[in-house]
Amino acid sequence: MQQYQIDIIRGVHLLALALGLGTSIYLDLRILSRFRRPVSTGLLAEFHRIHRLVFVALGLLWLSGLALIGVRTGFDLATFSPKLWLKLGVVTLLSLNALLIGLVVMPTLERLEGAPLGALPRFKRCLLAPIAAVSIFSWLAALALGSSKQLKMSNWDMLIHLFLPAFAAIVLITELVALLAPAPAAGAPRRDRH
Repeated sequence: MQQYQIDIIRGVHLLALALGLGTSIYLDLRILSRFRRPVSTGLLAEFHRIHRLVFVALGLLWLSGLALIGVRTGFDLATFSPKLWLKLGVVTLLSLNALLIGLVVMPTLERLEGAPLGALPRFKRCLLAPIAAVSIFSWLAALALGSSKQLKMSNWDMLIHLFLPAFAAIVLITELVALLAPAPAAGAPRRDRH
């Protein structure tokens, strides 16, 4: 394969990562903005469009990533580095989490239409928090793994010591936010202008 073809594949891979990371962060922030403000029909439609865009990004990430793996390793598992195995694990986790968002988070938001996210009981918020944590961690881990030359030659010990505490910290933070954030004041929900 010619170098320019590899560069095109790498460019598609980076574009898919940027698209997935950007839209996921945007979606997370939009959902959080509804903690005290009602979830509207228009906003739900936007959430579904963004979620579909994340699936497109994941599809492109898989296709371009597998193409790059094929070029670099010929799919010889003996040549896979710990970093490559971790990348595959992270993208698999992202894909499963995206399915979980579609199956659990989106229906939960649809049931909240007209009410704020904070109206959910704390235990339900705590059940949804790990889904957000996996999304945040996985997209940031994919970015770190894809951009770091230092991690390229890292062994499993170093990778585990870096990524496991980061994952635990993100899960803990999202759980604390879900648990400690006060519910909105009772009363009629405000009309959403967005």
